[in-house]
Amino acid sequence: MEKSLSYQARRALLQQTVPQYREASPSQKKTLLDAFVAATGYHRTYARWLLNHAEEVQQILHRPRPRQYGPEVQHALFQKIRAHLLQTREEQWQAEVIRGPSLPPISADARPTGSS
Repeated sequence: MEKSLSYQARRALLQQTVPQYREASPSQKKTLLDAFVAATGYHRTYARWLLNHAEEVQQILHRPRPRQYGPEVQHALFQKIRAHLLQTREEQWQAEVIRGPSLPPISADARPTGSS
C-alpha cells in the first residue's frame, strides 16, 4: 500500500502539472490526468476539476491559532463553571426534597412477584 502525498506535495504537483495540462492536446491531457490521479490518489473527476480551476485553489489555508488563556482566566472560568454546577445540583436536591426522589410511578396493576 502506497503512502499518500502530503497536502503541500499534492499542491506543488498541481502547480507543476497545470501549465502542461493547459497546453496539451486531448490525448496528452488524458495521459497527464492519469499520472496526476496515480500520484495524488484523487478521484479522476476531482483531479480534472483541479487542473482546470487551479487558480481558485491556490489559496493557502490559514487556520487561526487556538486560543490560549492565561492561568488567571482559566482559574476564573473554572470557578464560574464550578459555581454553576453546584447551583444546579443544589436546585436539583431542593426539588427532590420538595417532591421526593424521582422514581418511576408504580402502576395500580402492579403485583408483587412470586404471588399467585
